[in-house]
Amino acid sequence: MVMPSDTRMNKRATKALAWGSRVLGVCGLVLGALLVPEHSDLFLYAATAVSLVGVSLEFWHGRDYFLDKRIRDRALREAAVHQPDSQLT
Repeated sequence: MVMPSDTRMNKRATKALAWGSRVLGVCGLVLGALLVPEHSDLFLYAATAVSLVGVSLEFWHGRDYFLDKRIRDRALREAAVHQPDSQLT
């Protein structure tokens, strides 16, 4: 049985996977800094770099949404239409 693909959900899952991988990587590097104190500065610099690069890439990919109020407002209106009544405030 072939399930229909929803590209919006696939994009969200990809972003969630990327975010989770980045957070897990940063946590691993911080753990490395705790376990190997003589090289803790290198682990912490690497964790900072991974975090900054990840955040920068996410901003770059979503810059239209973050910088254009019209796009942001339209996305919020569309999200409100698709919310069940119990989740609207």
